[in-house]
Amino acid sequence: MTPLIYVSYGMAKSGSTLAFRLVSAVLEQAGLGQEDVDLRPLIQGADRRFVEVIRPRELAALREIAEARGRIVAVKTHSGLWDCVLRGLEEGWIAAHAVARDPRDVALSMMDAARQGRGWGGRTRPYGGIEETAPVIRAQVEKFQKWAAAPNVLPLAYEPIAFGAAGEAARIAAQLGLTVDAEAAAKAALAAGTNLNVGRPRRHRQEMAPVLSEAFAAEFGEFIRRWCAPDFAPPAPPRRGLLPRLGLR
Repeated sequence: MTPLIYVSYGMAKSGSTLAFRLVSAVLEQAGLGQEDVDLRPLIQGADRRFVEVIRPRELAALREIAEARGRIVAVKTHSGLWDCVLRGLEEGWIAAHAVARDPRDVALSMMDAARQGRGWGGRTRPYGGIEETAPVIRAQVEKFQKWAAAPNVLPLAYEPIAFGAAGEAARIAAQLGLTVDAEAAAKAALAAGTNLNVGRPRRHRQEMAPVLSEAFAAEFGEFIRRWCAPDFAPPAPPRRGLLPRLGLR
């Protein structure tokens, strides 16, 4: 069954905006343009294609928009998984992905955003210490796991999205049964902007005190191993000046 709605869900600071843009670019590549979608007239508090919470009334509005357009509508959210959405996933008229990130890197990005006045979840003052992020991250992990356990949901992770976008575009296309140019979709998504706060893989290795890193790993180790692509190796940047000297292009 071809879904009517694609929900792009991500944990806080997980590269979820780029993941959503990958979905949009895949759909554009498949001739299922999203440029005319604007949720604001029907969903209170929506920001064009972002929905804060997808409850029965928001979902009904999304379905109305998709049915009127006659093709899939992709939306971004940080909402928990409501039963109405779960039923749509089970019935096949909703598809989704869920984006995870190592909680240690989430904590660092949350602190960055708060210092810059871009607090996640309404918080704008700096955290007193990285330990203060732990309750929020626990809630984020629990929310992600509910999404990832649902049918018709593709689990994604920060590093492959940020540093291997073409491969993730191909996975999204395969999930939807679409044939697209994954490289072109990735380029389009990246050209639209990434919103990556620092954009560094596994930044906790350089920026987090070992004792804190070990404490987070002790609590979230199974989550990291299962969902956060710990074995993904981002491509190394080319050494400046090496290719011209070797006569390579």
